[in-house]
Amino acid sequence: MYSPDGTLIASGSYDRTVRIWDATSYACIYTLYGHDDWVRSVSFDHDGKTVASASRDGTVICWEVSSGRQLRALRNERPYEGMKIHGVMGISPLQETTLKLLGADPHA
Repeated sequence: MYSPDGTLIASGSYDRTVRIWDATSYACIYTLYGHDDWVRSVSFDHDGKTVASASRDGTVICWEVSSGRQLRALRNERPYEGMKIHGVMGISPLQETTLKLLGADPHA
């Protein structure tokens, strides 16, 4: 995704990072870390000062382009967030995996 003025490019990756690139030299200016799964999309705001990234982990992170600093992380509450499933009996491996994806805590 190009910035509104065309000087920067933002990219998201399977390696869980967002990268900000110089659109002329194609040099990486920042590598931004904060997601727990691959980054599905990125978008600059209207003035190019902020970029938002959305990840498969269910988060949207807003980044300050000039510094690479994380401004805010947004996450929709998952229906089983914090549910303790360690030692639970009678559920299949598929059900356990599904509960983990919905926020259950397998270690609590």
